[in-house]
Amino acid sequence: SRFARRRPELHVGLNENLGREVLELHTLGVGADYTQGDVRELAKVLTGLTYNPRDHRRFRPQVVEPGAETVLGVSYGDGLPEIARALDDLAVHPATARHLARKLATHFAADDPPEALVADLAAVWTDSGGDLRAVSAALVTHPDLAATFRQKARQPFDFVVAGLRALGVKDDVPDRADHYLCLSLPEGAPRDLAARLGAAGVHVSQRGDRLRVTQI
Repeated sequence: SRFARRRPELHVGLNENLGREVLELHTLGVGADYTQGDVRELAKVLTGLTYNPRDHRRFRPQVVEPGAETVLGVSYGDGLPEIARALDDLAVHPATARHLARKLATHFAADDPPEALVADLAAVWTDSGGDLRAVSAALVTHPDLAATFRQKARQPFDFVVAGLRALGVKDDVPDRADHYLCLSLPEGAPRDLAARLGAAGVHVSQRGDRLRVTQI
């Protein structure tokens, strides 16, 4: 970029981590058909995007890597419109559909979700162009979601938030409740339902129709 050439003493480098995170975490997923070259090229496309709480400018043309970049065989130029085009293309990629469909099914249905559920959500993602409302509607009406009922438990944070919402608590959150909003299950915590609830301080009756919260 022009900025890197003017300030060589700063040793400004390419943020490959950003490109890798976009591909691995937010779109295609680990193991998808992309290369290290795609990671670097996407990182170049994304140059210029910045964030500073004291500076609301989100794009700095002077730090853009000049020239065309090729990601997954598609060429992109400079500037925000080209960044948006690259992200749009990644959002509707078949690998993105499969990756995010599995993440949604894992979160809402089961740690090992039915393959039919994943495939159906991926198909809706593809047909709708990544419309989350359409995918969510397909998820909540899918028979496999009902079939996996009670295989998932909320994380402590989500559980406390849901409880406060159900109680109608808004601005006057008790101090102790504020503490428990920061809880999460520790690394290595058991994944089955009873153990997950117990680790969160929530105990279920043998019939599964009552909850008792012991931590608050």
